Amino acid sequence: MIRQGSAEDIPKIEEINKVVFGEPCGIAGRAGSRKDFRVSVAEENGRILGYVCGHERKGKYYLWMGCVLPEARNKGIGTALLKHQMNVAVKAGYTRVFAKSSNKWKPMMRLLLKMGFDVIGYKAREWGDEAAVWFEKVLQEG
Repeated sequence: MIRQGSAEDIPKIEEINKVVFGEPCGIAGRAGSRKDFRVSVAEENGRILGYVCGHERKGKYYLWMGCVLPEARNKGIGTALLKHQMNVAVKAGYTRVFAKSSNKWKPMMRLLLKMGFDVIGYKAREWGDEAAVWFEKVLQEG
């Protein structure tokens, strides 16, 4: 089940980040400092399997962070979470969403391309030695 997340979900999301990224990633701070911060969670039997969060950035909806637990991958959860966040963006009046990823996260880049995102930019050494690839998608109702 995909649902809108809440503040009560943040500690569980940070635990998922520790598993996937090796660190908490600071979602609690970002969520607390932005009134437009929104999170979608995938849940099964009371357990959060993944999430995607976003907020406004430069007039567009920015898909800031997200992941799915390794054991829950390849089941359409990432796709469902991104669709949920894009619907959240449309309902909030946004016409475009954007995201960034890197070669370290090739499955995410493939998913964004599969979902109709276009590559709009590249920045060398965005995260230390890692480069960032920027993606954007024009939103439609639905």
